[in-house]
Amino acid sequence: LFNPYYTQFRSYYSYCRPALPISLLYIAGYLKKHSLDCAIKELGIFDIEDAVKKGQSVRFGLSDEAIEGIIKNEMPKIVGITCMYSIYFKDVVEIAGTIKKVDPNVKVILGGNHASSFASQILKNRNIDIIVIGEGEATFLELARKILNEELTDDVEGIAYLDRNNKVIKTKARQFISNLDEIPFPLVEIVNYKQYLGKGNPFALRSPTACIVSSRGCPGKCVYCTVSAVWGRVWRGRSPKNVVDEIESLMKNYQVSEFAFLDDSASVDRKRWEGICDEIIRRKLDIKWTTPNGIAHWTLTKEIINKMKESGCYR
Repeated sequence: LFNPYYTQFRSYYSYCRPALPISLLYIAGYLKKHSLDCAIKELGIFDIEDAVKKGQSVRFGLSDEAIEGIIKNEMPKIVGITCMYSIYFKDVVEIAGTIKKVDPNVKVILGGNHASSFASQILKNRNIDIIVIGEGEATFLELARKILNEELTDDVEGIAYLDRNNKVIKTKARQFISNLDEIPFPLVEIVNYKQYLGKGNPFALRSPTACIVSSRGCPGKCVYCTVSAVWGRVWRGRSPKNVVDEIESLMKNYQVSEFAFLDDSASVDRKRWEGICDEIIRRKLDIKWTTPNGIAHWTLTKEIINKMKESGCYR
């Protein structure tokens, strides 16, 4: 699984430090639960001095030669790439081309927000074999098993691909995983997790800072938002115990003292959201936390806001 690098124009740029590939970590955890191992390769860089300058661009990532070396050393049959943001899609295309240059037989699979939104356009690029549309865990697991067993993949739900006549085929949409507690926590031990933790962040009160996702989706219909491309209009939440178990694990194993809830709409279920606060308070966890993606204020009450503050929320 590849976390892609980002490229910007050389004439004007700001350093893009790699973000924790939480979607890939979820997939890795799900694969491990079902007895399938994988590796996550970070293609981004953590030191601006390692940036690669190519023509009019600055790549905040590994060189083509380094990526080719990964493919030669690992000899994968499948490479999954997260493709979240439209502005950086050209980087994913470059990465796919580099993979195929080394081994044309590697199956390149894309997932994420941009990939789910523009599957038909993306598949015009012959270096990309399959698009995972929507929630990735179960779909990627089934795809991987079939590819590794050299079976046909055209009956896998939740994918898009080109048939022999170069026609884009989208299979039946896969049902969402109803109980999110069944999905393992992100497999943070598969990467150098500490290098992703926010240190010296001017927007944080404490350090190190980590991210967490307690729910998926949003029932809203905001015209500018692409959340529905991956999660539809369905909202699902993890149980308070499950969420706070992950928080406590990250505190214990990585000394995390502040958390950013990256949910698209964390407080849709008031009882659950209040339950998370209650669980943090009950366990006497000394943390600070925020909701940087915002929160639907109309789902809150004065009582819930007071509990949010008591449990460590400050923004």
